[in-house]
Amino acid sequence: MLDVSGKTLEANPVVERWLESRSLTGTNVDEWIVGGDWSVPGGAEIEIRSKSGIVRQVEAQCQVISSDNGEDLAYLLILTDRTTSRKLESRLVSELQRMVKLSGEDPLTGVANRRAFDEAIEHLQAVDPRRFGVVVVDIDDFKAINDSYGHTTGDKVLKSFAEQIKHLLREDDFLARIGGDEFAVLLPNITKVRLSEVGERLRSDLNVLLSTKRMPIRIFASLGYAHSSDDPDSVVERADRWMYCQKADRESRGLQAIAEQEERIFRRSTG
Repeated sequence: MLDVSGKTLEANPVVERWLESRSLTGTNVDEWIVGGDWSVPGGAEIEIRSKSGIVRQVEAQCQVISSDNGEDLAYLLILTDRTTSRKLESRLVSELQRMVKLSGEDPLTGVANRRAFDEAIEHLQAVDPRRFGVVVVDIDDFKAINDSYGHTTGDKVLKSFAEQIKHLLREDDFLARIGGDEFAVLLPNITKVRLSEVGERLRSDLNVLLSTKRMPIRIFASLGYAHSSDDPDSVVERADRWMYCQKADRESRGLQAIAEQEERIFRRSTG
């Protein structure tokens, strides 16, 4: 527990053992944090140094304690040893994979189905509620693709999108098809900053060029993401809401005009 100036008010025995200190009370956080920014919203990796000079990499989660009128009173700083964090992440990934096997896969795309996704969300909310993210992806104007090119082409679009999303994710991320043309990704053990980086990379890189008998077509998608640290129970709803806001904005500006603009950008970026 820190005051607003960064002075240590209280520390548990584990952290004091790490730092080889009988008591951290009264020390300034900058005396033992030697790398990284401990106050980053959503968490960050930092380095702490003991009295004998041993440097330990830890993950820092900072929670602000505020008064009723919104004034910052103190900070609760939760430090997790990276070794412990990696073990937790490994257990989480194994559990999510087990849920896919038990709950089933989407038969068309081969990724997890909605039931497996819902169970995985409930698991993360129970065991690691402040350290995961959700990305929701919805294909733009998918009905028009089915109407214009047929359901066989529509199925190819869904398969291609699933493959490209997987290609852009970490190995341990959990991809599911949760609706007709809607996908969702669970990203365990991720900070808010890292989630933003992943979400924006997906937003810029996720597009599919599909060859058809008539002509090649490029398909784009709308996307939203949210981090559980703000509220684990509403994380999917917030990601979904952002995605639909983006879709509404794109539709108001004309999806065809946007697609043509993104196509020009894509061609320039690929030479």
